[in-house]
This record gives sequence, C-alpha cells and structure tokens, in this order.
Amino acid sequence: MIDFYQRHRGELKNPKAVVFEMLGCAGPAWLEKEGIIVPFKADPDLVKMVKKLAAEHPEWEAYPASISGGNTEMADAVRFKVQAISLIGLTKEGYAPYWHQKTDTFDKMDPCIMERTCAMTTALIDRIDGSSN
Repeated sequence: MIDFYQRHRGELKNPKAVVFEMLGCAGPAWLEKEGIIVPFKADPDLVKMVKKLAAEHPEWEAYPASISGGNTEMADAVRFKVQAISLIGLTKEGYAPYWHQKTDTFDKMDPCIMERTCAMTTALIDRIDGSSN
C-alpha cells in the first residue's frame, strides 16, 4: 500500500480506505487504534459510521477493537492522509485466533462470521458512498 500511495495518492480525490485483516474466525470488529510505537487512529467519521451501523444491526455482533503490537494497511493510509478504518477478525478480548500458526487453515473459517462481516462491510461502503454525494 505504501508503494501504491506513493505512486497514486495525488490522483485520488477524497479517498477512503476500508482495510480487511484476519477476517473469518472472529469478529467482526473495527480497529479504532493500532500501532507498534506510533499510534495510528481510524478516521473519526468512519468510526462514527461503523458504530452507528453496528448499533442499528445488533445481529452483526460487531464491536470496537485496538491492537498495540502491529499495524494493518490502515496505518499506511493514515500516513498518506487517507481516511481509513480496518475491519478485523479479533475476539472481544483482542485475541487473533490462529494468526501466524500452522492451524490457520480454511476449515477454521466460520460462515456465520463471514456473513455478518460481509453485511457490515456492504452497509459501510453504502454509507460511505452515500455520504460522498
């Protein structure tokens, strides 16, 4: 993403990034903050949107999360002044099931979690598109 933003950021008009990370085994959650040393925060307007959507759709069982031991491509977007948020598959306790383990295989994907995540993603993109008009 850094390379993409370096080459194309100037061409983008009012870009927004929705980042997907580790989806399918837990969540859906959205990252409000991430970082190793320097904290990167999700765009406040996108956080407000996803919070409102999650409240409107309790069936998604969506919740906020943060990580302090790494970054997603959200950090890359923020560095280039792109409004961004990450949708991530963390448990409510902040645990990433199977992450970087041999047991991280397709059979661990939960179809119900994937359906809820897809519904949340679609609604978020629709809301972003509607707010741009």
